[in-house]
Amino acid sequence: MQWASRHGMPREARCERLTAVPQVGRLIEIDMAFPDNLGTIACTCVVRERKPVLFVSHAGGDWQMYCHWRNHDFADPQVLRNELVAVHIAHLVALDPTLEDVADLPTDMGAERERVGGPWERYEDKDD
Repeated sequence: MQWASRHGMPREARCERLTAVPQVGRLIEIDMAFPDNLGTIACTCVVRERKPVLFVSHAGGDWQMYCHWRNHDFADPQVLRNELVAVHIAHLVALDPTLEDVADLPTDMGAERERVGGPWERYEDKDD
């Protein structure tokens, strides 16, 4: 694993890893602020249909990224079984680098936006 610093700071001040991500049979390297071993729960709309991530949650310390929470009935066990998948964060960052804007989202916070590139509105988002 290679180390890089996007802002010219020494490694001790700001560590970022270049993460290899498989994309259609090849590897690409992504310089990202998220930890290189981070998994997230995402909806199949984002992962398979390539819809944009408009909602991010870090509730309870778990990362979740969805096209939007309003689009899924999370109380329905079928939705949980059929519409949610675990994915490495680098796959989503490769599709949308603006997700890096919420890499600093603290635990028990959420963020949403109206469109890719739009401002993230942050708010408290604790698990029930």
